[in-house]
Amino acid sequence: MISGALSIFFYVGAEVAIGSILILYMVEDHLIKASSEVINQFGDEKLASSLLAYYWGSAMIGRLIGSAIGQKVRAEIMLRVVTFLAVLFVGISITGVFDSELVSIKIMILDFNLSFPIVFRSVEIPFSILLLILVGLLNSVMWPCIFPLSLTGLGKYTSKGSGILVTMVAGGALIPPLQGKLAHLVGYGYSFVIILICYLYILYFSLRGYKSKRSFTSGE
Repeated sequence: MISGALSIFFYVGAEVAIGSILILYMVEDHLIKASSEVINQFGDEKLASSLLAYYWGSAMIGRLIGSAIGQKVRAEIMLRVVTFLAVLFVGISITGVFDSELVSIKIMILDFNLSFPIVFRSVEIPFSILLLILVGLLNSVMWPCIFPLSLTGLGKYTSKGSGILVTMVAGGALIPPLQGKLAHLVGYGYSFVIILICYLYILYFSLRGYKSKRSFTSGE
């Protein structure tokens, strides 16, 4: 139960932290490449926020796909796969080996100063940033996997366990500031080591942690 609660804490913390810092990372490190016309018209921040929509949008799409796959694949197996990929994607991004490899992406931009407020423009971003955006897709099925695995076997303590798990969304308020402080010390790229630690713990939970159950009764 404790390992499941920590997994929820780290999952929510990592998901919110990536979504919180990714715009600053792209803008401050000048990682978005586009034509001078596009940059002058919209600016780096609007382009970055439009790219972030892919991160949150993939989380929504993945939830729908994951619900279908989850009917055929056991929760612990699905959690192992997506968490391993999250560790891989974040780890590769931290190394910076693909920072020079640019990927062209067409993004949708909302600008109500235009007669038609929705426009599509092409931008280029490092492959390492694309990997971080794709983590949103992997995040989408973590909650529905961690939650039932954590409650299995609790019996009459299931409702109490559910309450504890829900409170662990506090990770979304605590992990992002920690990453922000680390970013000021070592830079945005290396600050993702905190996110890597979060996913490594969830990977441990998917492999062994979910098998360890603790009763709420004393002495057990």
